[in-house]
Amino acid sequence: MFEPRNAPITRRNLIERGARTASVLALAGPGSQLIAACGGDDSGGGGNGSAVVGAPSSEEIANAKGTAKVLGWEYYEVPEFESSKVKARWGYLGTNEDTITKTQQEGTFDLTTILTAYDPQLRKVGRIDPIDPGRLSNYNNVDAIFRNHPTIRFDGQVWVIPLQWGYGYLEYDKRQTSKPTSFDDLFSPKLRKKIGLPDDPYTVITTFAILTDKPKPNSLTQREFDDVLETLDRFRPQLLTIHAYGEEPAIIARGDMAVDFPAYGPSFLTARDGGAQTEITLLGAFSYLDCMTLYKGADAPVAYKYVDQTLTVAAQRACVTKGAAFPVIDSAKNVVPPELRYDSSQEIIDQAPLLSGPPADASGGFVPFSEWVEAWESFKAGV
Repeated sequence: MFEPRNAPITRRNLIERGARTASVLALAGPGSQLIAACGGDDSGGGGNGSAVVGAPSSEEIANAKGTAKVLGWEYYEVPEFESSKVKARWGYLGTNEDTITKTQQEGTFDLTTILTAYDPQLRKVGRIDPIDPGRLSNYNNVDAIFRNHPTIRFDGQVWVIPLQWGYGYLEYDKRQTSKPTSFDDLFSPKLRKKIGLPDDPYTVITTFAILTDKPKPNSLTQREFDDVLETLDRFRPQLLTIHAYGEEPAIIARGDMAVDFPAYGPSFLTARDGGAQTEITLLGAFSYLDCMTLYKGADAPVAYKYVDQTLTVAAQRACVTKGAAFPVIDSAKNVVPPELRYDSSQEIIDQAPLLSGPPADASGGFVPFSEWVEAWESFKAGV
């Protein structure tokens, strides 16, 4: 079983990720289509999807010159993504909602970096176009697990190009507890009032759906959803606090909290800096995939060329070095901190599945995200 080896990460703050995931899904309301990321007719295929009408030709992309306007997370801006012909001007995301609110005028941006769970929201408001990966000379560098994953497809088209990926984890303080190896371990009387959860309905409910063996953790029937909520209620005596992302390291360091999950990025390292003996495990974990997405009205040849430039081994290595996420090209993983290095991305995703978001309405027979939020607010009131 893969276990991260806890290398120091000094160049990135991934704690924002979980908060961003929550803000992504908080946009979902009646009539939204977040679950559509899992749909389409490419569920078993390994191909690149259907050709995109109006996509620039390979020759136009090869000859493209100019500046791509990118709206994205700051830690993904690296010089190695640029070439002498195509460079980039970045505007930084503050929240996932910015991908909609900052792009109301067509042509403001060409590309955005965003996790796959958000693509259906962008499609719903007609903000993005599909991409023809067959026009990208470096696309086959991307590991098959990401090229073929259903979350990048919808309705026979590829809508996003993988950029970087990662996962959340459970962190525990060895001063206070041994490594939890099962959900039952987290119910130990020794952990009563010693566990923290982030204030994030998406990540917490998804994690508890995984821990209670739901086959589709983001697509829950009413009965499955009720079971998750009942389990959360039973777990209530174990909780010390529900906290904002970033608050947990100090709480662990001073010894008030022994376990926190899901956590992201340097959380366990920051707790160590404060004196805790934190380790991490993938119990209940799931993964995310950040991608490049093409806006309507983009300078398509320049945008395609820029995306293609992100898919070289050198570019992926540079991005990992700056941000400490994981590359979508396994041959670039040699710059992942040694204690977090893995044999293959498949090795981790087998244990921390790559998920899309929950549905925004009940049309598919699953509980919509609006009910997740309502249930979470009710649960928090009793903690």
